[in-house]
Amino acid sequence: MAAIKVFMKNGTIQYFPETSCAGGSYCTTLRYEEEFAVIEDAYGRETSIPSVDIEKIVKESDRRNLGGYSMNNTILDKPLTVEQAAEYTGFSVAYVYKLIHLKKIPFFKPEGGKILFSLDDLKNFCFRNRQAAEYELGEKL
Repeated sequence: MAAIKVFMKNGTIQYFPETSCAGGSYCTTLRYEEEFAVIEDAYGRETSIPSVDIEKIVKESDRRNLGGYSMNNTILDKPLTVEQAAEYTGFSVAYVYKLIHLKKIPFFKPEGGKILFSLDDLKNFCFRNRQAAEYELGEKL
């Protein structure tokens, strides 16, 4: 069964099984907004988890659900590929390549080879240019 597992810093694990949609696809999604990881199921229900409470996130899918492709990635423990960076940011792979070409996103290219990303760099990229909410502006006055 495909799932998203969130390993919390307090030692607990939150488990989000993928929900079956029409046509046999699976619809549980993971995205990042501000300082939260947001997991949404096929019915639009969202669970927001503060990033500071997360140790790591693992997306697992079994071969039957992906037509022979098996994915079991822990995205917090190693450099990310372009495809993983696109998944993390929610951008298309083509747009990530455009950001690389325009030097708008930090990346590594060890020995002139494969393009890799640091998760910390991606977080900083995604969480830049923060806009304060109205209630925050009111507190500063």
